Amino acid sequence: MVMRGSSRFMFPFCSGKKHQYVGADEFGYMLADILKQNDVDNSHLRFHPHARTALAFVTLKKNSEREFMLSCKPSADKLLCEDEIEARLIKKTSIFHYGSISLIEEPFRSAHLVAIDFAEKYGCVLSYDPILRPSLRPSSETALKGIMSVCDQSDITKISHEEVAFLIGGDDPYDNDVEFKGWVAGVKDEAVDTTGASFSFAGGILNILTS
Repeated sequence: MVMRGSSRFMFPFCSGKKHQYVGADEFGYMLADILKQNDVDNSHLRFHPHARTALAFVTLKKNSEREFMLSCKPSADKLLCEDEIEARLIKKTSIFHYGSISLIEEPFRSAHLVAIDFAEKYGCVLSYDPILRPSLRPSSETALKGIMSVCDQSDITKISHEEVAFLIGGDDPYDNDVEFKGWVAGVKDEAVDTTGASFSFAGGILNILTS
């Protein structure tokens, strides 16, 4: 889990006060150093003695969309247990941002659910990113069940048109008759590299909401 800036945000994977595992390996130590160099409190970042830091390889297709390949199983981040969640950290936040990837495997699933419950208890605004990633899911059915299991708890959901199409059974996400409505026109531009774009967008919106 991560808390950002002046304890206003808590994110599963982002800048802020890091409350999560990485491996006791070169990549884990490098991530810890990067956080420190950017004035992020990493005092709650833990180094797992046996599991390695997860690696995500991102490649760009011809249309500038991304493909993901993840390495390391089980990775250190998935081994955070529910009794390691510190409620006092969540209590200090205004917005708790969470995703569904953390709900795929135990013990991180239970830890994540406990953190969400604490966030609700302390009156945080809950922001949710479904993050489909079919390659990480055992099946489409389990993906749908996992994504929807915590959707009702969110106050804000950041969702892509691919995820909307998946959740409504493959229908056109731009159809006005579907359950998801309220489109806002964006600015058209030529995509070069969309890596991290959705996180930046969500972070900007959440920052505006708490300004």
